[in-house]
Amino acid sequence: MSYTISNTEKTKSKGADYETLSTLFMLGYHSKRNDIRYVFVDCFNDISCSDDGVNEIYDIQAKGYKTISTSQIGRFLYTLLKNFQSNFSFAEFILFLETIDDKHLLPMFQGQKILQYSSTDIQEIVKKF
Repeated sequence: MSYTISNTEKTKSKGADYETLSTLFMLGYHSKRNDIRYVFVDCFNDISCSDDGVNEIYDIQAKGYKTISTSQIGRFLYTLLKNFQSNFSFAEFILFLETIDDKHLLPMFQGQKILQYSSTDIQEIVKKF
């Protein structure tokens, strides 16, 4: 199995801070924190974490914007979707944001800064479209 890295970025200081915060979230607060053994930086996405056998990979988009538009959210979600469509089996897709206006979210997600979707959740969402 091969993976082609096709996007590169210049990380700003705040972006690097949010990559660090998302890593700390994964290692300290995520439900699978005790299983995480590896952290990949800017390989599949901003941050990816996995278990010891790389059987479960957690894909994280970490963005530290003070304000965020719907089109930006779409770009971030599109990056997660591209990884969902890859040959890798990601266990979860996470959008880690500094702030997001509730008007951009379905009522069930309002008030949250961390949006987590399992592979099953993504499959159900994609089926609707």
